[in-house]
Amino acid sequence: MDDTGVQINFAAPAVLRKWPSLNNERVSASLGARPYLVADGTLDECIRQFLRATAVLPTQTVAIDAFSTPRDLSPLRRLM
Repeated sequence: MDDTGVQINFAAPAVLRKWPSLNNERVSASLGARPYLVADGTLDECIRQFLRATAVLPTQTVAIDAFSTPRDLSPLRRLM
């Protein structure tokens, strides 16, 4: 993939959510579990929060719901 000319708007609104886990296993939605809010701010803030969380809790899954197009976020896939 050619990354030249790709620009990411790190000031774009974004939301970081985490799926609840128990004993490092995702709690099933059938049990009523839903992702909960970790951060609500800019893409930059959410990425920083994600990196802080994964540095401390590397076995837990964190999902990023960014309000941007997948094309804009494709360069970030390498970080996750």
